[in-house]
Amino acid sequence: MENKLILTLPHYQALPTIGLYMDQVLGMVEQYTSSFVDQPITKSMVNSYVKKGVIEKPTGKKYSQTQLAEIILIVLYKPIFSLPAISKVLSQARSANEVSQIFDIVVDHFNAQLRKVTEQSPQNEDLLAQSAELLASRLVIEHRINLL
Repeated sequence: MENKLILTLPHYQALPTIGLYMDQVLGMVEQYTSSFVDQPITKSMVNSYVKKGVIEKPTGKKYSQTQLAEIILIVLYKPIFSLPAISKVLSQARSANEVSQIFDIVVDHFNAQLRKVTEQSPQNEDLLAQSAELLASRLVIEHRINLL
């Protein structure tokens, strides 16, 4: 069975609302971000994010919809910003109860730009993946600038 290249991100409401165990979180994050990042997120990385307070501790070993969204954002932000900078942005979003709104804004911009790229070159998956990485970088930078 061939893996299909996924070049869109889901909106917040499309993420599971039930708690997910670590393996399920890793699978979902991999499914949505493997086209944009070189290395998949690992259990150790997620545990480190929890230990450092970048994301909140799971409840009963289950991660929430918000935590899943935050992990996806971390994966997108990590190539550009330091973990303390990402932690600060997520903490502010969490305090203002705006994680879902920020996630959806990033997703909307990301998916719109990816549609433009795919319309220009729908046959070249390597080019699409590279364009997606560049787009992710640009969106992260724009988002960070808007927060300043």
